[in-house]
Amino acid sequence: MAVRVAMAGLGTNRVAAVVSAAAVRGHNAGGGALEGMVLVYDIAGGKWSRAPDLPPGFRRAACAGVEC
Repeated sequence: MAVRVAMAGLGTNRVAAVVSAAAVRGHNAGGGALEGMVLVYDIAGGKWSRAPDLPPGFRRAACAGVEC
């Protein structure tokens, strides 16, 4: 399985990460469970939280803007 992660800063205190998993060489990517998953890291709090997934049409975008 190949996992792609794209990250972008959100203001001065958060970072968003968009995660996509793809099957490689015949392996199953878990049925798309990681496709378009959005995580937000709170720098001050030191923890990740899950945000709503990206809509299907945007899940493989090279760059995504997320407003939280």
